[in-house]
Amino acid sequence: MKKDKKYLFYRLFRYVTPYKSAIVISVFAMVAIAIFEPMVPALLTPLIDENLIKNSSESSWKIPLFLIIVFIFKGLDVVLLKVRYLMFLISLFIYAKVRCRS
Repeated sequence: MKKDKKYLFYRLFRYVTPYKSAIVISVFAMVAIAIFEPMVPALLTPLIDENLIKNSSESSWKIPLFLIIVFIFKGLDVVLLKVRYLMFLISLFIYAKVRCRS
């Protein structure tokens, strides 16, 4: 039974190898977007707690700067849309190849 599964994965992997670079780029972009997602609440908490409530002006310029940088990267959500589209195309091409060979 295990040999059948290994053989099946080997057969499927042959279809995936031509798209290896696109898959790696897609996964890297998804990880980068996932890293920036929780940064907004993490940066807003000290901004509200320390700067607005305690009237501390020590880091009052740093946190808004970091927020702008994070929102620029989150604005690259168009990249995520392109990544999803790329993954869709890869799966479509692989599906078509498997279907034509069967």
